[in-house]
Amino acid sequence: MAIDYTDLFTRGGKLVKYVNSRLPVAATSLPAELTAIANLFEAADLTEQITRLYDDYAGFQSNITRERQTLAGYWDAILTDRDTVLTELRVPDADVNSVLPELFRRMVADSQTVDQSTVTIGSVTADAENEGNGTVLLTKLLDGYNPPIQGGLPTLQYAGLNSELAVPSETMTFTCTADSARDGLPEGSERFSWSGGIAGQKFDFEAEGSGDGPGLTAAGDSQLINNGNFEQWSSNTPSGWTVAAGTAGTHIKQMTTAANVYRGDSSLWFDGDGTQATIQINQSVSSGRMQSRRLYCVSVRVKASAASGTGAFLCQFTGTGYTASSTEKIAITAGSMPTAWTLYNFWIVTPAVMPDDWTLTVANTGTPGASSNVYVDCLIPTEGTYHGGIAAVLLPGAAPYAAGDRFTVAISNDQAGTFQDFFRQCYGVQLPSNGAGAETISDSLAT
Repeated sequence: MAIDYTDLFTRGGKLVKYVNSRLPVAATSLPAELTAIANLFEAADLTEQITRLYDDYAGFQSNITRERQTLAGYWDAILTDRDTVLTELRVPDADVNSVLPELFRRMVADSQTVDQSTVTIGSVTADAENEGNGTVLLTKLLDGYNPPIQGGLPTLQYAGLNSELAVPSETMTFTCTADSARDGLPEGSERFSWSGGIAGQKFDFEAEGSGDGPGLTAAGDSQLINNGNFEQWSSNTPSGWTVAAGTAGTHIKQMTTAANVYRGDSSLWFDGDGTQATIQINQSVSSGRMQSRRLYCVSVRVKASAASGTGAFLCQFTGTGYTASSTEKIAITAGSMPTAWTLYNFWIVTPAVMPDDWTLTVANTGTPGASSNVYVDCLIPTEGTYHGGIAAVLLPGAAPYAAGDRFTVAISNDQAGTFQDFFRQCYGVQLPSNGAGAETISDSLAT
C-alpha cells in the first residue's frame, strides 16, 4: 500500500495557501487602515466620533484568526480519511495524534521530505547583576523520548534530528526563583523558571511565543553517575570510579588545593610522568539510569597547569555496538589544554538499544608529560529539558546563584519550509525535511 503524497499535499496545500494569505491582512493591512482613518479624526479633534473604531478593528482581526483556524482545521479531515490515510498507515482510529507519528515514519520509509526550516539559538547573556557565575547550555537536538514543545507528542523518529519547532522569534528567559541563602536549597541546586514570549492562540496575527516552560534545577550534581564532583575518595581512587589505566596515587590523585578545585573541596588530578601512555578512569552506568533515545548533556570543568605537554583529554561514553561521534564527546587535543578552569560539554541522544556495558570514560592520553598536570571537576551528565522546541541544562558556577539571577537568549526560526511551518503551527510537529533543495514535496503546492 502507498500514500499518494502529491494528491494529499496538493489538496492540503491549497488550504495552507489561504491560511497564510490572510495573515498580512490581519497583521499589516487592518492596522494600516485603522491608522489612516484615526489620524484624520485625531487631526480634526473629533475622536469622539470614532470611539468604537478600535474595538471594531480588533474584531476584524479576531475574525481573520478564526478564519485561519477554520481553514487549517480541514487538514484534520485530510489526515483522518479512511481510504487515503488511515488504511494506508494502518491506523485504526480517526485520531490526528495517532496519525502524525505514523505519517512521519512512513514518509521516512518512502524517502519523502518537505522543505526545511532552520532554527537558530543565540548566545546566552547573563544579567550584569547576577550573583552566580554558572550558565545555561542549549541545543536544538531532538530526542525520541521527550515532547519537544508543551502539549506536543514524543516521537521516536525525532531522535537525533534538529528541531524545526521554535517560534519565528522570541527571547527565552531563565530566572532564579529559589536559592540557598534565602530558601535553604543546597548550593548548586537552585531553582529557575523558564519562559518564552507570550503564547497566543493558534494562527493568531500577534507574534508567536512559547509561553511559560517547565522549571529547571541547577545541575550541581548528577543522579546518573556517582561522585561526578570528585568529592569522595578511597585509597587514592575517586569513589564510584574504576582505574582503567595508570596507577592510583601515582597518576590518579585527589587535589585539594583551592586554586585547582572548581567547586567543593576536591577535584580529580591526572598526574603525567612522561612514561604512562594513558591515564583513565571509568564508571559503569547502572541499567535504567539512562533511557534509550533520550537527550543528555555531559558537562565538565577542566584546567591544566600548562597548555603543552599535558597529553590529550577525552571524555565519552563507551559500550558494545556504540561509537561516539565527534559531537558526542569532549576531546581536547594535545597542546590545547586550558590553564584556567574552562567549561566543556557535549550532547548525546542515547542509542535505541542501550549497551549492557554502558560506561562513562575520562582519560588523559598521549603519554602526558611530567611537567604539567590536568585537573577535572564537576563532571555532570544530566537530562535535557525541552520547551519551545529547544532543550536546556542549567549549570551552576563556582559562586552560588541568588534569587533574581537571570539569563536570556534569542531563539529564531526562518520559517523557510511552508509545509513545515504550517504543521508546526497547526499540530506542534515537524515532518521529515531536506535543506539542500532536494525535498520531494514542493512548497509550490502551497503557493
